[in-house]
Amino acid sequence: MGIGDNTSKGITIKMPVKLIDKCLVASVRTIAAITLIFHAVTSPAQELFPAFDDTLIRSEDWHERREGFANLLGLDDDPTAGVGHVPSTLQKVLDEKPALRDQRTLALIALLESENEYRATFERSRIERGLIVLPVEERMTDDYSTYYGDLVGAVSYIKDIRGLQALLGAIDTGGMVRDALVSFGLAAVEPVAELLDSDSEITRASSTLALLRMFEQSAEISTSAIGRESVKRAAFRAALDNSPIVRRNAVRILARLGDADSIAVIENLAKSDPYRADYRDGSPYIVREAAIEALATLR
Repeated sequence: MGIGDNTSKGITIKMPVKLIDKCLVASVRTIAAITLIFHAVTSPAQELFPAFDDTLIRSEDWHERREGFANLLGLDDDPTAGVGHVPSTLQKVLDEKPALRDQRTLALIALLESENEYRATFERSRIERGLIVLPVEERMTDDYSTYYGDLVGAVSYIKDIRGLQALLGAIDTGGMVRDALVSFGLAAVEPVAELLDSDSEITRASSTLALLRMFEQSAEISTSAIGRESVKRAAFRAALDNSPIVRRNAVRILARLGDADSIAVIENLAKSDPYRADYRDGSPYIVREAAIEALATLR
């Protein structure tokens, strides 16, 4: 049978060429439609929707990265003003375009990782030059700090385990990150504890505060043998830290654990911790004082 012929049981039917063309076009359109439906069921959302333009968030200029952040949150306003209320702003854009949630989440996480590295360059510069603080003109600006805080708030709000490392890089920013870490449960304990190896006293102190919050607010951690043991090992390490702030935080964790081994460490700190804060009124031994108070609550 040739084109234009339809042969069946010896019967030949001639079809007009124009009709053949229309049938071919219809077939192509049908195949295309089926293909689109197939991809809608089997492909990730980013194949159905245009990808975010990552030019801005990959820029070397933080002002442009801030603009890219505003775009991710669906903001058309001037990003220099700050987001205002990050959770409601982010939730609104997630609700409006749920198919893009995963793509938006990963972009925010990647952006926070970039900003963590950018912040780290300031600290490295300070250490390499042997400075206590950088000159005012070389520090991060208030505008940058506002943008960074909003970004941390966004990634913290999402509470996606894929953002764990990015949030660890921002652990010194306070409660938003700690709350996100609580939501990750056991999976976050060891990564947080590993921050006790940091050269930064602020990072180590922040690690102990995060572990305390996690132990207090996550039943998955506080009621499981693995969770308690992991927190206990970290607290024992923190009790030997060269920073009195870290050791004082360790006392609080050990008191929450409350087992005989933890109490023994607290007793040792209450008797012999060497740090003296001579600038304080009253007792200069801030770690001993914290340990004594902890023991009083345990008896």
